[in-house]
Amino acid sequence: MDGSTSLPAQLDQLDEFKALFEHFSSILPLQMREQFASDKIRFKQYSLQAAGLNLDYSKNRINQTTTKLLCELARTRDLPVAIQAMFNG
Repeated sequence: MDGSTSLPAQLDQLDEFKALFEHFSSILPLQMREQFASDKIRFKQYSLQAAGLNLDYSKNRINQTTTKLLCELARTRDLPVAIQAMFNG
């Protein structure tokens, strides 16, 4: 490896990670019962069904802001590129 290649920043040093961590701290006190009561489509919004499997993540501390911040972090870490590379072999 030549000296011109830089290593990726540590995950916890990225602004996107820090924003996600701060967001998590703000939603930590939320009660799931309240989340379901205030969002009648929470299960539909935070679950997936495919190939006979059901992935229900509605019972986790997640909201639209969480999803947005996770996607920003994934893009920062070039996750879409890594996924494409995995499918390209």
